[in-house]
Amino acid sequence: YNTSSSPTMTDVTATATGGSSHNYGVYNTSSSPTMTDVTATATGVTNSDFSYGVFNFSSSSPTMNNVTATATDSVSSYGVYNSSSSPTMTNVTATATDSTFTSYGVYNDSSSPTMNNVTATATDGVSSYGVYNSSSSSPTMTNVTATATGGSSHNYGVYNSSSSSPTMTNVTATATGGSSHNYGVYNSSSSSPTMTNVTA
Repeated sequence: YNTSSSPTMTDVTATATGGSSHNYGVYNTSSSPTMTDVTATATGVTNSDFSYGVFNFSSSSPTMNNVTATATDSVSSYGVYNSSSSPTMTNVTATATDSTFTSYGVYNDSSSPTMNNVTATATDGVSSYGVYNSSSSSPTMTNVTATATGGSSHNYGVYNSSSSSPTMTNVTATATGGSSHNYGVYNSSSSSPTMTNVTA
């Protein structure tokens, strides 16, 4: 847990498990750590509400290099969650799986991270989202693979909502397995992404 601090985190393994409400592998609030070769895992228990591999909150801008962020076994799981934060994410693998309701590989809320060589994967639950951009988020997404699969109802590779306008270059977005909807890229609510070399 980093609050108003900017430590250097190198070759770190951070694991959170068993909390009845929230589990966080790494939690940054108003912090900008340098994270290199970090493995962050959050695993819930039965009826845990939320699990977050890496949670960036309140103007946090960490530098994330070679980071593996995994969230599992909760009502909602988030590999990387950015809220009003703009991290630099390079060579990041973000995975959310085994949720009972929603899974998000990367969730951006009022955030504009730089995402380079990012693999975002969401599986299971009712709805799965590889990358979810909300509330005027405008990330720069380059060489990103976003995959959503196994959601029983809905799966979205990249979901852009609420006036989000990401710049997407060399992005592969895949969605499979839902009984209702499967969308590689879904744009709604005045979202205007710039898309170049996107496979969906």
